[in-house]
Amino acid sequence: MNEQKINVCRAIAAMFAQREDVTDEEMAFVGQAALHLGLDEGELKAVQQALATPLDFAKLIASVTDPMLRRFLFGRIVAAALTDDHLSERERSLVDKTATAFGWDKSAVNQYVECQQKAIEWDRKAQDVLAKLR
Repeated sequence: MNEQKINVCRAIAAMFAQREDVTDEEMAFVGQAALHLGLDEGELKAVQQALATPLDFAKLIASVTDPMLRRFLFGRIVAAALTDDHLSERERSLVDKTATAFGWDKSAVNQYVECQQKAIEWDRKAQDVLAKLR
């Protein structure tokens, strides 16, 4: 078992589980991350438990030390936070906690978030143009 990969998915699950009801879309988001990381069935069960019993988000992100997995986790946290095109105070706090735990430069983190917001905006514009093509 790759404990760091499991903890990446657990951290994503814990982020969602901090609210009362985890939606089907949020569960699918965690599942997609697990598939991307190549988790097996046993590892998936460990992640699913985090959805049922919330774990400590701060401890989970601190346990991820692999640079590639840190970038993946951070990207998923930002993507989840921006699904509604708005970064709430709570979501911003999670982004900041993650970046701080990883010891990352705040201006680079803000630049990444801004790039992701623009990417979402451009993707929506592209979808609007595609919808006009018949």
